[in-house]
Amino acid sequence: MMQSTSQQLLNIVSLQWATRAMGAHLKIETLAKEILAVVNARIPGKNIRLALWDEQKRHLSLEVETRSSRVRFSPSSGSEMYRKASGLYAPIFKGTTIYCPLRTQDKFLGLLIFESPSGLAALRTEQEELIACIRLASVALGNIALLMESEKRGQDMFRFNVLSRALNPTVNETEIIKILSDGVEWMMPFDASLFLILSKGQNTLYIRSKKPLHPTVLANLKKLSRETFFNFTKNALNTSALAVEINAPSGKQIRSPVKAFLNAPLITKDKIIGLICLVSFQQDQFTPRDHQNLSALAAHGAVAFENAWLYADLRRTYFSIVSALTSAIEAKDRYTRGHSVLVSRYSVAIAQEMGLSASLIESIEIAGLLHDLGKLGVPEDILLKKDKLTPAEYEVVKSHPDIALKILGPVEFPHFKGQEKTAESSPELTLKLFELADLSDEVKMMIYHHHERYAGGGYPKGIKQEEIPLGARILAVADTFEALTADRPYRKAFSTDEAIKILLKIKGEQLDARIVTVFISLLRKKGVEALRESTAGSF
Repeated sequence: MMQSTSQQLLNIVSLQWATRAMGAHLKIETLAKEILAVVNARIPGKNIRLALWDEQKRHLSLEVETRSSRVRFSPSSGSEMYRKASGLYAPIFKGTTIYCPLRTQDKFLGLLIFESPSGLAALRTEQEELIACIRLASVALGNIALLMESEKRGQDMFRFNVLSRALNPTVNETEIIKILSDGVEWMMPFDASLFLILSKGQNTLYIRSKKPLHPTVLANLKKLSRETFFNFTKNALNTSALAVEINAPSGKQIRSPVKAFLNAPLITKDKIIGLICLVSFQQDQFTPRDHQNLSALAAHGAVAFENAWLYADLRRTYFSIVSALTSAIEAKDRYTRGHSVLVSRYSVAIAQEMGLSASLIESIEIAGLLHDLGKLGVPEDILLKKDKLTPAEYEVVKSHPDIALKILGPVEFPHFKGQEKTAESSPELTLKLFELADLSDEVKMMIYHHHERYAGGGYPKGIKQEEIPLGARILAVADTFEALTADRPYRKAFSTDEAIKILLKIKGEQLDARIVTVFISLLRKKGVEALRESTAGSF
């Protein structure tokens, strides 16, 4: 049995019915067609149109018509009645047409428009049905508007969650810019973005565009960033000290003027550290919701930049302490001055060539700088002795790994967590960026075991092969090569070729053959001077 039109009218106020009518993708035009079908069944013989109001864009953005079943977008350029639509509170009769405003809780939702070829008198006789249709269509659209707004807010929350998880472990300014740039592109439409970052070392303007830009457009964007900065801070931007990075595709350059503009400052501790600007070459591109989202995104970005700079300061302090310890070691022996830095650089180069993780490379770098820390406890007359050491003196020298372990035992350094991202791991959504942690065990064990022999018989523990930490095996190769190619009290330095021959001779016994092969390949590919001058991975 066919469902009565009265029941159909009651159904359209049901969210369950409305969401089913809209489908899985919540297409509002599908719901509009269903509402029109129900209304048309109640008041047949009329051409009925439903025009829906877009609150963010402040115009009627969709029109559905029963006569042709067509859907038109952005019909606001039509009649004067459409332009005045949001101000209507009561039906307006005009010619053979009646414009009925749809409202709920004083919120304008759209127009239900009836055209009667036989004149308005026919519509007046169906006034009761007409009022029922208006009321129920208003309730249905009001309910679905709330649902869709909830859906949008849920999407926004999900996107901010993802962005927070991406930003939280990031301590690189360029990566933060990329994440923010991808974030705004994901959340709102625009043609170009401007990121002005006032960092301690360098003020930088990042310009990202989806289209090729003519130089005049670029000049206008730069001017726009300066004016926006002044509006926020009341201070002029020093353009002479401003670095500009432009990322735009090649091709036919556009000359369009900026017609829509959205901005938000990056604020931390009541201080403006930059701003984000979005521009569009189309009119009325941005909505109040876009403004809210950009402001929220800027707040997330400000925290990320502050954390990145805090980490950089902390890391500089950290390495200045390491550097001071290294200087103290080398102050005892003029022959080993610079030795620890070179061992660290060689070790980092090997680790990078082996494709090790960033955190492990940093640990190897630190261990390289501190690998001889224990020599602070070895008397200078033994360290600087030109003759062969006695067995007793050699035992004293062999104690330096134990001394290093004792020195580093109680030391606590800030250790950055979550710096690395892999396909298997996702960063935690937390603002707890730093943890006070003991200088990692892996660093201490690298220092402690870097005099072990690969085949066994080294010191302090006599372990062998894979029992020796990878970092310690890398340090052993770098330490041996640097010692061979440097002057010592008891001999002159070997040449690079001579040192390579010695490495090949002792690989597999004293040193890990795989690591020796990697290091020799690096020496032949880049040259020893390039490795000595390398700053990759260094502080």
